[in-house]
Amino acid sequence: MSRRFIAAACLISVFTFWLSAPLNGAVDAPKDPVSGESAAVVIDAHTGSALSSNSPDRVLASASLTKLMTALLVVEKDKLSDTVMVGREVFGVEGSVLGLQPGDRITVENLLYGLLVHSGNDAANALAVYTAGSQEGFVGMMNARAQSIGLATTHFVNPSGLPAPGHVSSARDIALLARTVLQNSVIRAITSTKEAELTWQDKKGRTRRAELANTNRLLGLYPGVTGVKTGTTTEAGQCLVTFAQWDAGQVILVLLKSANRYAESIAYLDHAYAELQLGRAGSLLLQNSLFSF
Repeated sequence: MSRRFIAAACLISVFTFWLSAPLNGAVDAPKDPVSGESAAVVIDAHTGSALSSNSPDRVLASASLTKLMTALLVVEKDKLSDTVMVGREVFGVEGSVLGLQPGDRITVENLLYGLLVHSGNDAANALAVYTAGSQEGFVGMMNARAQSIGLATTHFVNPSGLPAPGHVSSARDIALLARTVLQNSVIRAITSTKEAELTWQDKKGRTRRAELANTNRLLGLYPGVTGVKTGTTTEAGQCLVTFAQWDAGQVILVLLKSANRYAESIAYLDHAYAELQLGRAGSLLLQNSLFSF
């Protein structure tokens, strides 16, 4: 065994010890951080390869992570400056809403902020009807786009992710969807926004406003995290898609049916960071040794 290899191996072991501590001391990152009920996958954002996983193909409700597909179709089909005339599709919508009323006039861009930052279900319905003419037509587009991306276990029933029989996905599918979505600069910018103020006109021409705070608590908390989307229903549990970018690499983490999405996500992110940084450090050591032999 060469002296170069032995020295590099020793240095890598030092990096391993140093990187075993979690970022900010938040949560210890076990080798395979899992929760009994949750499903998860961490993928390399560049290659799409899985770095770690727990039941990644388990079919589960996807809650508001659904809105990533809604946003993708909207930016592919509509102009941000388009004005949407809101109809009865927003009447009586349950869950998180902007408070849209029939007759309101609001831009596609503002609706996207309401969709992705506030997770507004009324924004999802309004965008669906504007884009496809009906929610049913839009759902057909969602499922067709899912097939084109290669989402094997995903089926959509509505544009918002509200509970419905047969509205399901998996951690692996959502990760693939997120990887596709993050290639769009508009969606990437919106999902990284912590706060936003929206304005629109009601049917009498009066200005209405809404101040939004991103539902993703990891934004600004965990180093390198710039998105992406939360989702919560009784059936789906706590769900979260996270994008993190470090010098060592970029990862997408999807967590479904969690009891504590932030603690679990931090554990996965700590583990992914350590693995990526260690791999990068080892590669640099082998290519550019710090020692002379």
